[in-house]
Amino acid sequence: MISSLKLERSIAKPGYDRRRVLPVAMALHLCLGQAYALGALYQPLMTSTGAHQTGASAWINLHLNGVFTLAMVILGLSAAFAGPLVVRIGPRATALLSTLLFCCGLALAGIAIEAEQMLLFYVSYGVIAGIGLGIGYVAPVQMLLDWFPERRGLATGLAITGFGGGAMLATALSSFLMEMFRSPGSNGAGQTLIMLAAVYGVIMLVASLAIRVPAGAASPAAPSIEPSRAVRKPQFYLLWIILLISVMAGINHLASAPGILTLAMGRSASMVEISGFVALLSVSNMAGRFLAALASDYLGRKNTAGLLLITGAVLYASTPLIAARMNLPFTVLEYMLMTAVYGGLFAIMPSYVSDVFGPKYAGFIHGRILTAWSAGAAIAFALGALFTSDSAASAAQQVSRSEAFYGTALLFLLALAINFLIRPAVQQPAAELAKPEYPEGEPPVDVFALMRAWWLVSLLLLTGVLWTIYKASGLPLAWEIGVTLVPLGLGAMVCVAFHFLDRSRFTVRGVVGPYFAALALLFGLYASLMANEVWQKTIRINDLLDAEVSALQSLSLIAVSVMPGDARVPQAIQAYVDALVASDRMGSPDPGAPSTLQEPLQRLYLAGADAEFFKGHSSQNASFMTALENLRSSNLQRSKLRSQPHDGAKLASLLIFGLLTQIAIAFCHAGNPRAISTSVMLFSAGFSVAVAAMELLDTAIRFADTAGVIPYLWLR
Repeated sequence: MISSLKLERSIAKPGYDRRRVLPVAMALHLCLGQAYALGALYQPLMTSTGAHQTGASAWINLHLNGVFTLAMVILGLSAAFAGPLVVRIGPRATALLSTLLFCCGLALAGIAIEAEQMLLFYVSYGVIAGIGLGIGYVAPVQMLLDWFPERRGLATGLAITGFGGGAMLATALSSFLMEMFRSPGSNGAGQTLIMLAAVYGVIMLVASLAIRVPAGAASPAAPSIEPSRAVRKPQFYLLWIILLISVMAGINHLASAPGILTLAMGRSASMVEISGFVALLSVSNMAGRFLAALASDYLGRKNTAGLLLITGAVLYASTPLIAARMNLPFTVLEYMLMTAVYGGLFAIMPSYVSDVFGPKYAGFIHGRILTAWSAGAAIAFALGALFTSDSAASAAQQVSRSEAFYGTALLFLLALAINFLIRPAVQQPAAELAKPEYPEGEPPVDVFALMRAWWLVSLLLLTGVLWTIYKASGLPLAWEIGVTLVPLGLGAMVCVAFHFLDRSRFTVRGVVGPYFAALALLFGLYASLMANEVWQKTIRINDLLDAEVSALQSLSLIAVSVMPGDARVPQAIQAYVDALVASDRMGSPDPGAPSTLQEPLQRLYLAGADAEFFKGHSSQNASFMTALENLRSSNLQRSKLRSQPHDGAKLASLLIFGLLTQIAIAFCHAGNPRAISTSVMLFSAGFSVAVAAMELLDTAIRFADTAGVIPYLWLR
């Protein structure tokens, strides 16, 4: 066992398929990603009852944020020292050391929770497990850069994607284990961490022993800068600042999620709804890491970082405005994209460092840049009050939260300017970025070995994804968000299918591609018809809304002209407006539910039928009743339209036509994998935006956020 830790024992033998190291690195990071799921202990403890709300529940809730922050600070600091450790003893021994520290720290943290020992909790999870996190985070980076010099972004991004996906897996396991260990005398949190330590220990041990390094550096002649010189280069500090800004924004962004959800819903969000929201953020974090890493190999690391930073600035600047207007669909989607930006910047950082300083010491230098993680976590914790998640936040706190979002947008613009200043410290000839050389050439594909390498990782990811879907179903917008993401999933499936099709005897040739391209015309025609239907409905609802507002204004003016000192009509109008806004905040109305507008409408009708009120003003009385009828009729029509979403069969037909169009686009580029992936996914992104627009326009039409924004305020 000890002899297998030697660096020379981890060198791959001739014929080793280098793709087998990818699931190994991802499995390691999947376990380490438990750090992002530490908050999974918080919600079950908050919903505990009876004896579970005393003792450990109250104790851990006081210290959870502090322990998490300490772990992130130690992670970044230990990563800086892990680089030379990987060079000295190799990635296998480093990964085993990470396994020992992380799992022991996790188990000791469970004991500390059960014994309610605050100091032990901070030392075990914050320090011991934190050191294991930092060492394990950088352990596979240099190995992947050496194995995949021509696909650095995808290779390192896949491993770091596992770190984001680990939150999904850990949340699912933590929730299951806490329910299993819950008893009248214990909330199960301590036993959960101990069991997680055992499970993760086995997985990480197997993954560590499976690590292999190439016989030599992938590009031994590629120019590279030594770490001692790199830290004196301005590029090092420019990359450090970009990562610092990303960490500060990301941590506070995740911490502010419950508060933003409450603001967007116009009411206190339940624990089930918050859990669903956080689950969706875990998915977008993982997806953003993978997609950004994949895109960076095609667009370049600098261009990809620029796109992510521009997107982040726009999203952070617009989210408070969208949330304040109680537009829940857009708020949730924006938050998911913001989380994807946060994960994407992390995913491209190792390959970005390799591009700037050369591949030989990139893992070493990347570890030192991760000290920005420590600084960002500490600053984010200190500024956490600006992103309070208290559902009963005061108006001043809401303003502070908005200002913090706008400030973060400015920081992203600063990071964008810094990104433009970064230039490679060394020039790397394209010829140097070749695959590792094997004595007998590229080894043949061992399908069964690859399947064995991926099955455990796939099972773990599937567990996390299924749990996430289950939790997300508690969010009122699960359907809209799911349908919006379907086109992206379909496009990815088409790209994967053609990847294998082009390598089989069924590869596409001849004129079949152009013939299939006619399907794109059918999709365009059908999509335009559906969009026109939704748009006409939106216009009609806005017209009815304007009619309601005009009727309310007429009622107010008539009442003031007839009886200036009488407050009955103004009070009834105010009650009607308040009931209407409250009704619209709840989404599409239920036709069978009693209307909250009945009581204020009845008061208005009583005022219109009062002969004393309109004595000597018969014409005004007739105008009053006409405006009141217009008000009632417009509201009834608008409620009926809002309660009738577009036909599900039509949306299903659109998705089918879209899938056929994606296949048609792939046929047109058959034989060119890069053209297939680029064209299909660009279309899929546009397709997804189109579906999202139709879903949002069809379901988010409200009194307070339609085309005539908040016209009722004139009445106040």
